[in-house]
Amino acid sequence: MTNDDPGGHHLSGDLLAAWTTGLAWAEHRSWAMAGHWSTAATIDGVTATLAPISAHHGRRADQLRTFWPQRRGGTDGAASPAGPPTPDDGPLLDLANALDEAQRSLGPPGETTWTGTTSMAALRLTAQLILPRFLTCYKQLLKLANAPSDASIRRICELALTDTTADFVTATAKLAALGENPGPSQFDDIQHAGMGQNPTHRPK
Repeated sequence: MTNDDPGGHHLSGDLLAAWTTGLAWAEHRSWAMAGHWSTAATIDGVTATLAPISAHHGRRADQLRTFWPQRRGGTDGAASPAGPPTPDDGPLLDLANALDEAQRSLGPPGETTWTGTTSMAALRLTAQLILPRFLTCYKQLLKLANAPSDASIRRICELALTDTTADFVTATAKLAALGENPGPSQFDDIQHAGMGQNPTHRPK
């Protein structure tokens, strides 16, 4: 990282490439995770909320991959991200860890019997753990992509912030509509929730 601008830091081309590929990897993984959760959920409102969020993750992954050929010397823009962000990128690493935590909490696809409790946990993880980390990353990248040549990346960040903020508001509102106080402390106990409990009803 350099500090050529006395008003703040900015990223070199290689590190900016690492950010775009790291975010594309995270968006691609989130697309798959949220897509599975939306189909596995036993609460209609959770399914209806997570399905479009998954689609938005996929769209942003595709948008970020458009930078790969110019930023990574010919990397195939249609390829899936090859791996997680590097430890050098703090917010990206936090995001990668959040995705790992969410996967551990809910279990691999096909290996967990989903109930109402599991479904609410998926929505809670999305609203309180995953989407806030994406917001932090896009805000940081927008701040760092301050060179004139980075205008297109800034535009992607602005669009991503708008999309992700809307998804965050929607997911948080759905938590409240389903009778849960969407306080930030609640996702801490997801791994200890009674996921094997059968729901008594299927809320809308």
